[in-house]
Amino acid sequence: MKHRLEKRATFTIVGRSLEIRNGETAKIPDFWMKNADDQQFMGQVMPHIGELGLMGVIADYQMDSNSMTYYVAIEDDGAVVGELKRLVVPAATWAVFEVVGPIPAALQSAWKDIYQNELPAAGLCQTGAPELEVYFPGDKSSSTYMSEIWIPVKKI
Repeated sequence: MKHRLEKRATFTIVGRSLEIRNGETAKIPDFWMKNADDQQFMGQVMPHIGELGLMGVIADYQMDSNSMTYYVAIEDDGAVVGELKRLVVPAATWAVFEVVGPIPAALQSAWKDIYQNELPAAGLCQTGAPELEVYFPGDKSSSTYMSEIWIPVKKI
């Protein structure tokens, strides 16, 4: 799987969040579609979309309870107001993995491969900071659709 390392300063995201308990990640695609179809939400965030584009952000993962917070978000440029939640993402070195294929199947497969094979083979481990799914414009159901997974890492 093709990847690169990239350093990035602290940044803030803004978006809507969903609490996931007991590993119920099957709720994420519905949450994503609900927000992508919400014209008010998309109208709020799309004019302010930053370098990373529209993202799925996984934060506050708790291994003991298999829980996390999932955000549909953009980088915060300070102009978005309203009920949206903000999250500070600390400076990090990121392993950025290219994912090619239809969403969500390609991402689900990539996550598994990254944690089972790619990170251990590269001598890297996750730092505990939020992880990103970065979505680019295009047909998300296409076999050639491109997205990225960003994982904050450190050497083992």
